[in-house]
Amino acid sequence: MNRLIAGLLMVFLLESTVLAEEHYYTTLSNALPKSIAMGGATTAVAGDPLSMGLNPATCRMFPLPGPTRVLVFFNPAAVQSIGHSINDDQTTGQQIGAGLRLLVRFVGVSHEFFDVGIRLSDEIPTIDDRDFFSKKSVYAFHSNSGLLRLKLHPYVSIGLQMTGYTHRDKIDQFAYSYGVLLRPGARVEVGVSYLDNPTRYQKVIHPMLRIADETINIGMSVKLSGTTLTSFDLRNITDEDKIAFLEPHLGVEQILFHHVALRCGGAVFSKSDRKMLTCGIGVLDWNQVFRRSRRLETPNFAAQYGVALEYVDHLHRVWHSVTFCVRF
Repeated sequence: MNRLIAGLLMVFLLESTVLAEEHYYTTLSNALPKSIAMGGATTAVAGDPLSMGLNPATCRMFPLPGPTRVLVFFNPAAVQSIGHSINDDQTTGQQIGAGLRLLVRFVGVSHEFFDVGIRLSDEIPTIDDRDFFSKKSVYAFHSNSGLLRLKLHPYVSIGLQMTGYTHRDKIDQFAYSYGVLLRPGARVEVGVSYLDNPTRYQKVIHPMLRIADETINIGMSVKLSGTTLTSFDLRNITDEDKIAFLEPHLGVEQILFHHVALRCGGAVFSKSDRKMLTCGIGVLDWNQVFRRSRRLETPNFAAQYGVALEYVDHLHRVWHSVTFCVRF
């Protein structure tokens, strides 16, 4: 499995470099690489707040049992963009706030019965970003999200994410996503998610995630071993008039030497002749750096990369996503 995923990763990167007609990048401040790399099949895949799946119930912080703990993530990639996010017409307080929101990616509290937090300054994917870190600022248009996960039982959790689309310092409209995550077996998890997105912002969701507004998505993940995870999603099981109706997505993750995650996946688009193949990598698990009481429930990688190759009759577009985090 290790060699297979590593081989696919090399082939994908070579093919995307040589054959792709168009490249798009989301690389400054986002939480996309894991979902992209696993073919979008993350409705039932748990992750930390910067690599969680499409289901807010999958957001994991510290494991039970334990005291109330605080979790903070910083984004080192934001350092090069802070100057571009500060305008002369801002007050000193606004300038400080804009800079801090880029640097501080997430602040959360993990309690025995709930996890709650705020993820700041998620960039909005656009077709204008044609190179790594071509976007110098997210201040003009970005989103901030509040996350809540209720731990109803060791095998049952529900989640809510409220996302505010923000132009400069003004929140325009909110999106809401809801989810449930169940663990019917020691190695199996099942998830259900639903998104309610404002009509004006239907197109801001990454196109390779294939999420239709006001539809239900379901997924299942299975741990084949302590280091190998497979996942399967079925998009939009409720509305055949919207995109991705009954669309299957597959994903695989293999952890190597505690500090490397190799990922791959894919999907065949419904109502279309398109398909995608995906791969990615995560490196340096912060859990191996911290003492046991400060380790998160899932691996927490300092750098993650995901790439989706979109095919029509040939390789047409390549979608890149990168995220970095420093944890305290």
